Amino acid sequence: MIFGTKDEKVYEYFSVTDESNTLASGIAPTAFTVDLFKPNGQEVSSQIDMGVGIAELSDGHYRAEFKPDGVGTWYMVIYHGQYFPWGKSDDILVYTSDFDMIAGDLARTLGLTQENYCLDNTVYANYKGAKLLTSGRLRIYSNAEFVGTDSDVLATYQLTSTWSGDELTSYKVTKL
Repeated sequence: MIFGTKDEKVYEYFSVTDESNTLASGIAPTAFTVDLFKPNGQEVSSQIDMGVGIAELSDGHYRAEFKPDGVGTWYMVIYHGQYFPWGKSDDILVYTSDFDMIAGDLARTLGLTQENYCLDNTVYANYKGAKLLTSGRLRIYSNAEFVGTDSDVLATYQLTSTWSGDELTSYKVTKL
């Protein structure tokens, strides 16, 4: 399975060998047939806006590419009448955002579930002898050894709470 991002080029790499298992170079891109299916099953390889193209990288190694316009599981099959008439196929799982962004979101989510998490700079209000938290700073870290320091901070949040007597009326956490 290949992973991709909507509206960004996706690449499928493949090698072509002849009957003696020798790499076959110099095959014209137009000698290949490509079937490309959207997640809804619609075949779109002939649509110009999909931009399906094939290029030889070197010595019998090739690359097909296209730019998916939607998310979901796409399906691509590449055929060649002589070298692989049965086709070379793969699923392409397309997301709306890239994995670097998803990884950052996941790391922050883990931090907000209190993994590698530090609450400091706390402020309290006194209510009949009880201390009620009214604000503080939350910081999350990618590595436990840096928790509570100024190093390796993934994100910082401001915590604010309001009270009516001893009842919490609002609690807000805002990313800084």
